[in-house]
Amino acid sequence: MSEELLEVTHNLKAQFFWVWIDHVKSYGEKLGDLRNVKLLETICVALEARMGFTPWEQLQWMFGAVVFFHTSEFLLALAYHGRRRVNAASTLISVPYLIALGVSLVEHALESWFAPWLKQQAYLSYTGLAMVVVGDSLRKLAVITANKSFTHDIKVERRQEHKLVTHGIYRFFRHPSYLGFFVWSIGTQVLLVNPICIVGYTLVTWRFFNDRIPYEEYHLRRFFGQDYVDYASRVPSGMPFVK
Repeated sequence: MSEELLEVTHNLKAQFFWVWIDHVKSYGEKLGDLRNVKLLETICVALEARMGFTPWEQLQWMFGAVVFFHTSEFLLALAYHGRRRVNAASTLISVPYLIALGVSLVEHALESWFAPWLKQQAYLSYTGLAMVVVGDSLRKLAVITANKSFTHDIKVERRQEHKLVTHGIYRFFRHPSYLGFFVWSIGTQVLLVNPICIVGYTLVTWRFFNDRIPYEEYHLRRFFGQDYVDYASRVPSGMPFVK
C-alpha cells in the first residue's frame, strides 16, 4: 500500500468520524443542550488524536501484558503452593517461549520498517488488546477457582489436595486455563498486527494443547475414575476442535 493510499484511507476514516459527530451535535443543538455539545466536541478532538497505535505503543502494551501474565502466574503459584513447590518454571518462561517471543519481535520490527501501513490498523490492535484482557482474565479465573488443585505441570500421582473441580468456570470448560492462554497468546500478536505470527502462534499453541490434553486427561481418569468420565462427557474441553 502506497503512502498516498494510506493517507486517503486515514482521511476517509476521519471524515466518517466527524460526519457522525456532526449528526450528534445537530441533534444536541436542536434540544438546546449546547453545554454537552461543546463537551462532546472536546472529547472527540482528543479521541481523533488517539485513534491508532504507533508501533512503539504496540510494543509497550504487549510487553506490559507479558510481564503481568508471567508475574501473576508466579505469584498465584506461590500463594497456593508455597515456596517449597514453586521455582523459576512457575513463571511459564521456557526456551521455546523465548524463541517465539523473539520471532514476533523480529516480524514486528521488519514490518514496521518495510510496511508501516500494516501497523496502523487500529481496529486490529484494539481487538488484540481485548483478546489479551479476556484471555488472561479467563486463565486467572480458572487458576483461582481450582485453587490448590491447579498446577503448571501435569501430575502423574494424585496428592491429597487434588480435587475434581467442576464448579465455576469449570462448568463450561474442562480446561479454561488452556483456552485462556490460547486466546491471550494469539491476542498478543493481533495487538502487534503480526500476520505471520498470528497464524504461527495459533497453530503451534493449538498443537501443544491438542497433545497435552489427552495425556493429562488419562491421569485425571486414573485419579477420579467414573466421576471424571461423566464430567468429560457433558463438558467440552474449551479448546477449538479438541474433544
